[in-house]
Amino acid sequence: MKLTSAVGIAGAFCALIPSCAENGQTIFIRQIQAVEAPECTFNSDVTALTTPSGFLDMGIASHYVIHPLVGNQLLSRGEPRQSRAEPNRVLIEGAEVELLTPSGAAVNLGGGLANPFSVIATGTIDPTTSADATYGVTSVEVIPPVVLQAYRRANFAGAPIGTTLAIHAKIKVFGRTLGNTAVETGPFTYPITVCYGCGVQVPADAIDSTVSSRNCLAPLSTSAGGSAQKTICAVGQDAFTDCRVCQGVIPLCTPCSTDAECSTMLSPVSGGPARCNTASFFCE
Repeated sequence: MKLTSAVGIAGAFCALIPSCAENGQTIFIRQIQAVEAPECTFNSDVTALTTPSGFLDMGIASHYVIHPLVGNQLLSRGEPRQSRAEPNRVLIEGAEVELLTPSGAAVNLGGGLANPFSVIATGTIDPTTSADATYGVTSVEVIPPVVLQAYRRANFAGAPIGTTLAIHAKIKVFGRTLGNTAVETGPFTYPITVCYGCGVQVPADAIDSTVSSRNCLAPLSTSAGGSAQKTICAVGQDAFTDCRVCQGVIPLCTPCSTDAECSTMLSPVSGGPARCNTASFFCE
């Protein structure tokens, strides 16, 4: 994915447009909607389950996505009887993301990547007809694949499995009303715990007792329809990942006893052939 410097896009979004509102009185981020298996759905209900912080295993995940609930406080100005279209409906166009350390310093992403940066986000939020905001939900890729790979190489190369760090993602969602006024939320900070290889579980029922070596070969439980039950919405994101979901494809999801069991996969850090880590007994 190609990232765009937020200084060039979102940072200058309102400065370049005479009719622009960025004071938090137009649109704002209320909360981050939670997504749970097996349904893995989310909506714009303010009473829905929310998540105050995130979790990301950079050893097995490919990116990280959150679902902000965005409020629109602009009053409806449309008048059908006078053939006047609604100008205050908001179209979400993107988000500015800045990744920070807990102390507030910008994270060095490496590889010449910009921080902050902007990503595409979409959605529509109707105007309100009262003092209460109306809400819409969007999806923001706060850690795109290219950022995750660069951060992983810079911070986890040579690190033992289980190494944990913290990132604070400062997010601003921006867009435009149908009346052509640019709008932007104030900043919303979302803490994310990131680790290397700490998000994989080998449940007792995943082990095939007929196989002598360390393994994850027993099948997942099936639903009434006969299909395997979904245990996670996205590998390595916001929940522990059952090894059966990703073994044989992702090294750190694959238990091992010998290097030969890992040879068909590539190491997430070095990019070379994976080997069996004799301390954790996972491919790496």
